[in-house]
Amino acid sequence: MSIAPLDPDERTYRTQLEFASGDRKLMLDTVFQDTSPSGSPLATVVAMHGSPGSHRDFKYVTPHLERAGLRVIGVNYPGFGHTEDSDDLLHTNEERTAFVEALIDRLGLRECLLFLGHSRGGENALELAVRNADRCLGVVILNPFGLRLNKAIRPRTTIDNIRYYHENYSWLRGPMEWALDQAYNRLVGLHVRTGRIAVNAVKTLTNLYLEGQQENIDKFNQSSDLRLLLCYSGNDHLIETDISEEYVAAFEGLSHMVCVDSTEEDTVASEIERSIVSDSCFRISVAFPNDNHFAQKKRAAVIARGVIAIAKSTVKASL
Repeated sequence: MSIAPLDPDERTYRTQLEFASGDRKLMLDTVFQDTSPSGSPLATVVAMHGSPGSHRDFKYVTPHLERAGLRVIGVNYPGFGHTEDSDDLLHTNEERTAFVEALIDRLGLRECLLFLGHSRGGENALELAVRNADRCLGVVILNPFGLRLNKAIRPRTTIDNIRYYHENYSWLRGPMEWALDQAYNRLVGLHVRTGRIAVNAVKTLTNLYLEGQQENIDKFNQSSDLRLLLCYSGNDHLIETDISEEYVAAFEGLSHMVCVDSTEEDTVASEIERSIVSDSCFRISVAFPNDNHFAQKKRAAVIARGVIAIAKSTVKASL
């Protein structure tokens, strides 16, 4: 199936993509960003957004990576305004992982992959890294949801009930989508274009692994090759700091750093580079104590320098 250019300014493309969804196959019109279709001699970064979100969530990080010669594939999960929606979508981690694997296989990406995930996308980035360890350099996780319920998804019965009533009572769908559109845009502080996107975001949250991520974390800890950059914020309005710190503690062999404000960015980024490139420590966590849920916006330069260091340091990369 062909891959057609869509928006030359955003470097987006469109293709029909088939992937597994439960016990069936779905074929959806898929939109993705590709900053360098001819490839990169260093690495390809596969960037996965949260819920809601899109490839634009990484618009501040991507230019830094491009200038360093990395290729960026910006994923757009189905039902979030770019890739086609479907009532048959399950919005599970298994489905999301299958979708990304179908995309990277369509693009022929067989080596030097680096998975980058923000928020809800962090679970998927980690799973993809351990599932594709033979062609993966490492993983970068930003503002992860953690291993237990956080304030964004408490009480759990609320999001479960939203999904149940939306899927089982068709006459409620319109009012529910309107209400969730208002809630996301006015109360939660996350922009959505339609109520349907808001509902899809909620549905993905009902299928979080949370403590179930420990299996993938254990597999990651057992790998001697995979690199890690894990960043979280202390002023995150969705995820409590102690939940983020608990998540960080589940990974073994991390070197922990703190970046309080912009005056410390260069120092912290340089320390990340030295640690990763010298192989003294290639698994690093960084706390941004004064920042919000979108670390990839305000701390784009620090994060990008860490990604670039991983790409340049690993013996798997073609330097």
